[in-house]
Amino acid sequence: MMILYNTENVDKALVKNVLYDKLLSQLYDEWSNNLNKTVSQRNGNGGNKLRTYRTFKTSLHTEEYMHKVIVPSHRRAYAQFRCGVAPIRLETGRFERLPVQQRTCETCKNIVETEEHVLLECPLYDDLRNELFKIILSEHSNFLNFSNLDKLSIVLASNCDSIIIYSAKICKFILDRRRRFLYR
Repeated sequence: MMILYNTENVDKALVKNVLYDKLLSQLYDEWSNNLNKTVSQRNGNGGNKLRTYRTFKTSLHTEEYMHKVIVPSHRRAYAQFRCGVAPIRLETGRFERLPVQQRTCETCKNIVETEEHVLLECPLYDDLRNELFKIILSEHSNFLNFSNLDKLSIVLASNCDSIIIYSAKICKFILDRRRRFLYR
């Protein structure tokens, strides 16, 4: 037996808003769950590739850097570092199925080559990093006293135009130098 409802008096705007809010809430919950997983989605082995992204991404919105005019190759390198897919040893070692602790930096030898290591610590990129830090210090005078996690968040998720543009440029230069260093 089919029940028919009279829909003439239904507030269509209210129904639309309720559905929109419900769908948005479901989307946010799914996004948050995926972001905070500790294992990979494909086979459960290894870590979540969003390990760096989740250190600074706390809400679902379009990032500031997407609204900036940035050289495409710089934007690509910046996005790779942000999303944990930059071609550094932590990522490339996945294809060799190396344990994380064996994905070490070619310069430092005994340190895992993570985004944090490359962007904040590796001596191969000191000159590039120093230039970036000068830009950041103009906006955050106590930047050098921040934890590495907070420094990484500023490098990869600032809302300041000059930091975004220069961070993207430095990400590209770091990847170029790394490639030249490895394949010289």
